[in-house]
Order: sequence, then structure tokens, then C-alpha cells
Amino acid sequence: MSTSNGHASNGVSPTRPSLSVVFRATLIDCGADGARGSTNHSATRATLRLRRDQLCAVRQDTGRIVRVVPYSEKAVEELQQHYTMPPRGITQLKETQFIIPGYIDTHCHAPQFQFAGTGTDRDLMVWLQTYTFPAEQRMADLPFAQSVYARLVRAGLSAGTTCAFYYASIHLDATKALVDTCVKMGQRAFVGKVNMDQHSPPGYIESTEDSLRDTEAFIQYVKSLRSPLVQAVITPRFIPTCSEKLLSGLAELARKHDLWIQSHASESSDQVAFVKSILPELGAATDKTLPPPGCKAGDATDQVVRAGLRAGRCTGIFDHFGLLTDKCMMAHGTFLEEDEWRVFRARGVSIAHCPLSNLFCSDRYLKLKPLIARGNKVGLGSDVAGGYALSIHQNIRQAVLTSKFYTAAIAQHPEMEIVHDQQPAGSLPMRGHRNNNEQSVKSNGHDATADAVTVVDDKASSDDNTTNSSTLSFKDAFWLATAGGAEAINMSDSLGLLDEGYLFDAQLIDLLPEESHPHPATLSNTIHLFPSDSLEDLFQKFMNLGDDRHVAEVYVNGQVVKTRAAAIQEEICAEAAVMAAAVDRSSSASPEDAAAIMPANNEVVTEADKKKASNLEQNGVTVAAASQ
Repeated sequence: MSTSNGHASNGVSPTRPSLSVVFRATLIDCGADGARGSTNHSATRATLRLRRDQLCAVRQDTGRIVRVVPYSEKAVEELQQHYTMPPRGITQLKETQFIIPGYIDTHCHAPQFQFAGTGTDRDLMVWLQTYTFPAEQRMADLPFAQSVYARLVRAGLSAGTTCAFYYASIHLDATKALVDTCVKMGQRAFVGKVNMDQHSPPGYIESTEDSLRDTEAFIQYVKSLRSPLVQAVITPRFIPTCSEKLLSGLAELARKHDLWIQSHASESSDQVAFVKSILPELGAATDKTLPPPGCKAGDATDQVVRAGLRAGRCTGIFDHFGLLTDKCMMAHGTFLEEDEWRVFRARGVSIAHCPLSNLFCSDRYLKLKPLIARGNKVGLGSDVAGGYALSIHQNIRQAVLTSKFYTAAIAQHPEMEIVHDQQPAGSLPMRGHRNNNEQSVKSNGHDATADAVTVVDDKASSDDNTTNSSTLSFKDAFWLATAGGAEAINMSDSLGLLDEGYLFDAQLIDLLPEESHPHPATLSNTIHLFPSDSLEDLFQKFMNLGDDRHVAEVYVNGQVVKTRAAAIQEEICAEAAVMAAAVDRSSSASPEDAAAIMPANNEVVTEADKKKASNLEQNGVTVAAASQ
């Protein structure tokens, strides 16, 4: 990656809008058909765009992309006529570097970042009592909460997550701290104060009145910030922990302030049974059930909705209180039935697919691809810490793997397959049909030369083993994490693609990070490149083998929020602080406890401390030696 001021404008009128960054780069995104905000659902085949040698410019004051055209001297001159170039001029990427959209995490429990990577051996309801509630209860300690959230957001940005739906805890001040952290660090976020007034452990429960009061106070706090990055979300944890009065009050707050709602729906057999045991009579359609927006009572779509509402089920109960709207993100849904999915489509409800946590906490995997084909809005979620990996990149891979489980099950039991168009009379049509043979090679009005743009469509690959109705390809999963996620959060006209008019929430990927690392010998690269690799090969290798070491820079709203130099220094400081704390704990612990904290050979620790101190000094940081 190099920068050039050769194209910096001289004598340009200061009234011209400024650009925050201009790239000469390869751009890779997924799901576009040439129309702004349009994504490809027709066969659930994601279309991968590989655009080489593009001039990409981002406006400073809006954070939006104002130019994406094939690079040329003429294109640069035209850009200079309308905008003030950034101080560093044009940033030219190497052949092993490219830009992709930022990832969107549609489901993450922020306090649970404390124990991510543990607790994978328990069923859901036991896991909540053993791990989750104690960890969330610790958020009452505001300084501790601030520390956890700072590390969470930094880690998310480092892994390329530019937007996240967060569950906080029941604590108002700590939830405000999560919002403050997102704003300060520059991550786009939808944040909810968790609500739970029943069936919760002593010390981690709130009264109905306190829950509603603190939720409204939180809403007002977020509004007062006037930040374009953060929105408040109504967050009933799930039906078992929320009384009918609380659910009703939260629905009223969502209507009053026009807010998003997030919760969990039918995620495990024990949770489904629990819901039915406490509200066995609630949820069936009544004369008060409202028809979907744009429909009339009694018409075909309304009948479909009413047929999917049953007593004792999450779908019916949430709908009873008016919580299923087109601004609702429900997690999991592995135990939802087909008629309930039709309710979700009619209401415009989105689903957060969490492949890792579904494996650990659910008894089923989500039959995802047929849902997308039928028009359900779906995004990808980490579900930390039910899912052990905060990285959406890892969840992309798991989404592919779990879809293969479904495919294998169909091979043995063909009756399990959901056939796309076999829907009952009066059911909902699939959304977004288009002719796959009419591929566009235009970028919002600008012609793109054939050698600059490659449109990769799975249907064109006869040897692609994912061209069936159940298995996701890496392209499908990449779409889920970017353009699909943007659609799920109702921002498909602003996020998920690298086109003019879109917000520049993006990642700069470097497949050979050791070339620009200050200490290359310390960096182990998981990706190996060969002369025969095509551009699609390079991208697929990143999808399957890459990690946060390959995310060189991250941008949100056109502003850089992660650079490699800053990330390296933060990593060194954080590791040195952890080592110092470990030494302090071991010095005051009993011999038995000290053995559990530190290695038996203290010389190993001493050498590690010296190495950390040396690295810190090289990076201009002075700290006390960890061994002192």
C-alpha cells in the first residue's frame, strides 16, 4: 500500500467538498445487480463482484462514497474538479490487497465477551445460570463494565465488524457506557438495555417499573448524543424473563420512539418448552390481531399470518404484544415452524443467524438457504458468548459448514428438504425476483470496462458443489455478513456494498501482512499465495484462511477506526498489562493458586516480560517491567 500526493490538488477552492480518502484499489462485494439497494434473492445465489483497478473516493462530511470508476488519469482530473483531495493523496493498494464491505453482526451479548470461548459444554438454560447471568451481573461495577466494553469494541473493529446489534445488561449506567464506547471508538451500533423482571436469579433482576423507567431514560440518553452511529434498541431478553406487563410496556416504547426491537425466538427445545409452560394460552390469533402493513383484515396474507399464530409459541406471544415489526431482529429461530416463518416474512421481521451458538446451545441447525430464497430477511450474528467467536469472519465459515449438515441430512431423508415454490395458496411471494442471465457490469451509472469488472455467479460454475437448494457457498455467506446483513437491518441502500452513495463502512484486506509488519518474524501468516492464483482464488483463500491479522485498516462512516500500527501497539500494551497483573496476583497468592496463575518455570515468564518490554520500547511506550 502506498500513497501519492502527485494528484493532490493545488489552488482548489476551499468551498469544494473535501475527501477523507481516495483509493486506487480492487473492490470486492457481493449481492449487487446494478441497482442501488438491490440484492439477489432469486435463487439464493450470491453474485460476487470483483472490480479491479478502481478509483474509489469518499466524501469527508458525509462518509459516503462519491466515486467508483475504473482508474484513469482522466477520472482523477474529473475528481479534482469537484473535490478537495485528502492530504495523503491517492492510496494505491498492492495486488495482494483489496477492499471489502465491513461486517455486520446482528446479534452480540456485550457483557458475555468476558467468558467468550468457555461454557460450550452446557445446555442453554443451565448455561444462562452458570455463566451468563453472573457475568452480566458484574456490569453493575461501572469501571469494570467500561473496561470490558472497550476491549469488546476494539476487538470487533479489529476483526472488521463495523456494525453490531448489542445486548448490554439490565444496568442503565453500564449500558450508557457501551454506547459511549461505540461512539468514541467509531463503531456503528444498535444498543439495547436488557429487560428482565421474572424468572431471573436474585441480584440480577429488576422490577417492571424500574425496567421501563430505565429503558426510557436510556432512549433519551442515546437521542441526546445525536450520533449518526448509535441507535437505542428495545431489548426484552426473551419471553421467560419478561412479564406480560413488561412486554406490553416495551412494545409501547418501541411504537412511541419508532425503535428497533431485538430478542430471542424458539432457539432450543428447553426454551420452547419453558415458554409453553408459562404462557400456554397466549399467542393465538384473536379479533385484535392486526393485519400486516399494507394488507386488509381477511385477505390472503392476513390469513397466512393468523394461521401462523399459535398459543404457547414465541411467534404468537411476541405478535400478541405488537413486538413483531419490520424493525425487529429475532435471534436463532431454529425451532420456528414453516407457518411461523411466513409470519416473519409478512411482518418484515429479520432473523439473526448464529451458526456457532446454534451448534452449542440448540438442538437444531437453521435451514437457512430456503428461508432466504423465500424472502426472509437474514443477517449473520456472532452471539457472543453462546458462540465462542466474536469474529463474523469465523461465523461466515460456520454458516457454510452448518448448511452442509442440512444438505447431508437431506441426502439421507429427502422429505426434510424445503422446496422453494411449494407454498400454499395465499402464501407470501418470494421477494426480489430477477433474471440471473441479465448480469450488470455497471456501477451506478458509470460504465465499467469488461477487464475491470468480473461478475462471478454460482450458476455459471457447473462444478460448484453448492448449487443445490440447501448448501451455502462462501459467496452466500459473505453476502449474509455484508449486503444481507444490511438488508436485515433495513439499511440496504446505505451499507453492504461498495457503490456510489453508500456509506464507506469497509475493510482493507492485506493477504501478506508480514510485508508491512514492524516485526515480521513474529507474525505467522495462515495464507500462502502462488502465481496461479486468480483474484477469486485470493478472495476465497481470505474467506477460508484469513483472520484479523489480514484486516489492515477499518473504516466506519468514511473515517479510519483501525490501522495496523495502532492495533499492534494496543496489542503489545494489553498483553504487557495482562502479564503484569498475572505476576501481581501470583506474588500474593498461595503456592497452589500461584501455580494455576503462572507457569511453573518463572524464568519463562521473566523472558516473556523482557520481550514485551523490549517491544514496547521499540514502539515508544514506557512501562514498568512486569516482573517487578
